[in-house]
Amino acid sequence: MKNTKNTEKGTTEYKIDFFLGINKKLTRKTQENLKKKTLYMALKQKYLALALAHKNHLAVLGVKLPKFENSKGGCKQGYALTILFANFGEFMHIDAIKKKVEEAGLTLTGTDPLQVRHLSTQKGWWIVKEGKYKHKLVSVTECLPGFIAEKRASKLNDENWAKMKKEYGYSCVNCGSKEGGMLRWDQTKTTVLQQGHMDPRKDITYDNCIPQCQFCNQQYKSKAVFNRRGFVIDFCKSGF
Repeated sequence: MKNTKNTEKGTTEYKIDFFLGINKKLTRKTQENLKKKTLYMALKQKYLALALAHKNHLAVLGVKLPKFENSKGGCKQGYALTILFANFGEFMHIDAIKKKVEEAGLTLTGTDPLQVRHLSTQKGWWIVKEGKYKHKLVSVTECLPGFIAEKRASKLNDENWAKMKKEYGYSCVNCGSKEGGMLRWDQTKTTVLQQGHMDPRKDITYDNCIPQCQFCNQQYKSKAVFNRRGFVIDFCKSGF
């Protein structure tokens, strides 16, 4: 009987420890979810203020406001811009911006998931850089100096993109890497052709696009203006 009681007592203590462990896990998860929801609500309030400033000052200049969320959830660029607005006038390291976006509930993948540079060169927001990784929102009443507003007239569709890749022999216009083959500058990776901007200050259209491998597209980012043959014909100072 003594052994039985000890066994029963041990079993009871095990059950208590087990359920306490579950409760601790649930409590941590609840706290994490609450933190995400609180940050999300704070960001949304900031975004509404940003949207009002855009409506009053920037929309007429052709500056584009990224969505904060859509039917699938939050939008990365909308979150990133809102975080810069929340820290207006201060430089933020890209890693700090990523961390805030993830804390608000979004999952980020890839080497440049936010593409903050596109907020300035393509959408017209006056964002400046310090070094390679720090960004600062300068104004919500003026657009990026030199920004060329252009309506999205003929965005590439799958048919046109396939036609363009064929015209370029399924090769990167800059380094010649063949789609599906080894990447010239990193032979451990397979070449994936991407839609690169001829002029990064304008939107991607059939007349403003060249096929680039992922390496060249990432290296040039928004720094250079190309001709059809992939030669650099100008530089965008705002891209550096």
